[in-house]
Amino acid sequence: MNAETRLVKLARCETIHFCAIASLKTPSKTLGWGYTSKGHKVMVDKKSVAEIEQFVHYFVQLGVYYKLDQLEDVYHKDMQVFLLDDSDQLTITDKKGFIGLFKKKRDAGEPPLNDWLKIHHIEPKNDSALVIMSRENSLSGRNMRLKLGIDLVYEEGRWQVIREVIFIEPEPTNT
Repeated sequence: MNAETRLVKLARCETIHFCAIASLKTPSKTLGWGYTSKGHKVMVDKKSVAEIEQFVHYFVQLGVYYKLDQLEDVYHKDMQVFLLDDSDQLTITDKKGFIGLFKKKRDAGEPPLNDWLKIHHIEPKNDSALVIMSRENSLSGRNMRLKLGIDLVYEEGRWQVIREVIFIEPEPTNT
């Protein structure tokens, strides 16, 4: 009997571009068939996807409310951030420098950041994952929309952000 004939349930995914439509039980995890936004069939660990999505919402809120101690825990010791702004300027920073941006805003008494978030895709693979998402915030001083690629690693019993690749969308021009 192949995996497709062992259809167990239909699962709906709201924010992820692939949905598990067949479910298989194995001793270690629940696997399912899903489809990428391009229609490619892939095997996914539904439990990991839900866990990672929950982690992403959690770590976004930590930044929104300037929770520096908790950010220290979710950002990996070797974390790097690559930010390409709307004038094609690339800035590379590490964990200390990135958390410093949040600290500066908190110490200045600024209100929480915008918490708007849209997760486009989560791709778990063993002890790592890739998250593609969009955000809106004013961390750099002006409100802007961001596209992000976030690399996660599962170490020390928890998910941690090891890399953020951030693209700032240019402001629309009136033509």
